Amino acid sequence: TYREIKAPTVVISGDRDKVVYAAIHSAGLERDIPGAELVWVHNLGHKPDWIAPGLVVDAIEKVSGAPIDLQAMAKAVEGRIAGDAQGAGRCAELKVPDAELAPG
Repeated sequence: TYREIKAPTVVISGDRDKVVYAAIHSAGLERDIPGAELVWVHNLGHKPDWIAPGLVVDAIEKVSGAPIDLQAMAKAVEGRIAGDAQGAGRCAELKVPDAELAPG
C-alpha cells in the first residue's frame, strides 16, 4: 500500500489536469504516503515535466536531500503560466477544466 512507502516523495499536480483527479491521485498520495509533499500549481495541466521542468528537477533534488522551497518554486511557475488558457476558446475540443479536479 502507499502507506508503506518510506522514500521521500513529492507529488506535483495542478488544477487543469483532465487526466487524474486530485482527491484520488495527487491529494490522495499526499494523504496516504507518510511525509509526502504536494506541490499544487494553479493553471497547470497533466504534464508538469513539460510545462515546469525546472520545478520537476528541483523536486528530484529535494528528495535527494537538497534544501529547496518547492512551494516558492510553484508560485514562480504559476506566475509564468497565469495567462495560459491552454487552448480554451481557441480550439473547439479544448475547454476550461472543471474546478472539482482541484483539491478541496
